[in-house]
Amino acid sequence: MIWRSNNPWEREDLQQLVSIGSHKLFVSASGPARKVDEPVVLFFTGGAAPSISAHWRVYFHDRSGYDRSERGPHGVLTGQQSAQELEELLARISVGPPYMMIGHFFGGIAARAFLERQQPGVVKGVVLADTATELMYELFQPQIPSPALVAIAEGVDWDALTHLRRDMKLTEEEYQIVLDAAARTAPAAEEEDCRATATVLAQCNQFEKHILGEWPVLVIRCNMAHDFRMLYDAGVQKAQGTPEQREEAMSFIRKMETYDDQVRAAQLRLSCCHKYAYFAKVGHDDILRRPEVYINKIRWVMALAASHAGDVRQSSIQGEH
Repeated sequence: MIWRSNNPWEREDLQQLVSIGSHKLFVSASGPARKVDEPVVLFFTGGAAPSISAHWRVYFHDRSGYDRSERGPHGVLTGQQSAQELEELLARISVGPPYMMIGHFFGGIAARAFLERQQPGVVKGVVLADTATELMYELFQPQIPSPALVAIAEGVDWDALTHLRRDMKLTEEEYQIVLDAAARTAPAAEEEDCRATATVLAQCNQFEKHILGEWPVLVIRCNMAHDFRMLYDAGVQKAQGTPEQREEAMSFIRKMETYDDQVRAAQLRLSCCHKYAYFAKVGHDDILRRPEVYINKIRWVMALAASHAGDVRQSSIQGEH
């Protein structure tokens, strides 16, 4: 096997806080040692990284203020700032292109903010797993989910409702680690201006420009509206929400059901080489429950990237369960 370098960040399983000058970001590297010119995976948020790293070299970082990373000097957190900081982080650990990116929900917005800063060919493929889009933030005001649905679902135990921990096959200790990470992340999630990030991204016209050219993009859509219906039903069973809140929440859910396909499918225009998969019977956290399904999908992108097949035009739309 030919190594790209003797850089331990490209060969060993490592995790630590790394200074980018203004503050420190947490980054972890895992998976097989990198080969010459092989794309490595940049994972933007998400608990499926350990499963993915069994197959490819994967880098997972916490954005400023999230989980183990320091908050940094910036008053407002944005995806554009995170993209600039990721560039600095990768430079500090000497992990250069080519890259393949995987984003989950807002991680898709952050990944595309990073993509906007790169020269053609630096990113050789993108997987967008049930990600937010600039159109989603424009369509659903003032927030996602609606404030009325948040009020109705207050106190609903998502794990008890959907058996997330069981499906993730975690021990009590492992699940507590996940809960602790979520608690550490919550303050930054409140402070990050997702809508402003999406507005700036919309002005970049990535869809119109087909920014990936003919490098592949895989768009996966799950049934997020069904998640919201479950939360609504559980809250109503607890007699929560005024009649006005219930009407507003149902309006939000119906709007999501009507437009979600168009909102997600727009991302296919990032590239002339694309694939779309719709998992109608699963919800937004499916990547945590069935990482092996996503690994099989990612193989399509990695195969094209590894074979330098960016000049191959492909298009596929799939309905799956």
